[in-house]
Amino acid sequence: MSAPDPFEEKLRSLPARSLPPEWRAEILGRAASARSPTPRWKGPPHWLAWGWGAGIAASLALHLTTPEPALAGRSQGDIELQSKPPLQRRAQLLEAWLAFNDVKAYPKP
Repeated sequence: MSAPDPFEEKLRSLPARSLPPEWRAEILGRAASARSPTPRWKGPPHWLAWGWGAGIAASLALHLTTPEPALAGRSQGDIELQSKPPLQRRAQLLEAWLAFNDVKAYPKP
């Protein structure tokens, strides 16, 4: 470790002086009056947050409780097509497209 600095030794040998009590009161008073409340964003007002929550809950409830749209206006083929598994639906749609475009289907393996 290095040798202590003579200036630091001199400072350590000086007696510590205390501040006058009126200075402390003045400093603390100025610090308290200078402190301004910083505006913080605390989020939306409670009534707005509750309104949003109620709206989202109502939308979710309506979404979950609304039945499927009526099948009116759909042909029987569309209804049957929707009831099949996805791979069978795809094959049936491909065959219908090929027939519509007058393309000969590929031979089935």
